[in-house]
Amino acid sequence: MVSDAKLNMGDPESDDVWAPLHAWRALAQMKAVEAIDPLLAQLHLIDDINDDWLNDDFPTVFGMIGVPAVEPLAGYVGSIEKPLFAKICAIECLEKIATIEPSIRNRVVEILTAHLRNHAKQNSTLNAFLIASLTGLDAVESLNEIRDAYLSDDIDLDVMGDIEDAEIALGLRPKRQDMFDELDFPYDIFDFENQNSEISDEVPFVNLNHKPGRNEPCPCGSWKKYKKCCLK
Repeated sequence: MVSDAKLNMGDPESDDVWAPLHAWRALAQMKAVEAIDPLLAQLHLIDDINDDWLNDDFPTVFGMIGVPAVEPLAGYVGSIEKPLFAKICAIECLEKIATIEPSIRNRVVEILTAHLRNHAKQNSTLNAFLIASLTGLDAVESLNEIRDAYLSDDIDLDVMGDIEDAEIALGLRPKRQDMFDELDFPYDIFDFENQNSEISDEVPFVNLNHKPGRNEPCPCGSWKKYKKCCLK
């Protein structure tokens, strides 16, 4: 059910599109190690169809499966063929596993740090999320690699800020030393559904279906996905 393309890409008005979601949650509850590869094979849907449910659920799913998923996830992050946001989700899955299973924390930090060393050959946003997860794991031992990536200007600063922000997150400095204590962005650069909505002259989309599909717009006409709007 998780890997069934007809279910994942089917009629958004059908209840069938929710079956993969329930399937991967059930597999997580069962700690189904044999499901690791089929689950990884679905990560591309984050980039292909902006599947928010998968993106939000999979760190918890892999966190529940646990340690056996660490090396497969590490291989996924290192693959040059995998899409950007799928790899970012895999990074967050690794962080989640290390948070739940402290015994594997050092290995996960080692994996993330090794990937960060390749910063010059990688997308700057991917590098920033590697740093975000390292700071989330309090990986002070990775400070040299983090600083080197920043000094090489290979980091997307919109993700978590500059080197001072990273050092603050690691507890290595109490506050910023420069004049930019806070960056006040006018909008969330990752809120794809809501970007430019305020300046659009188009009539808001209204979904007349009372049961929105897994990745359908919210019926209220907000331009956001149902999950990020009225479902809450």
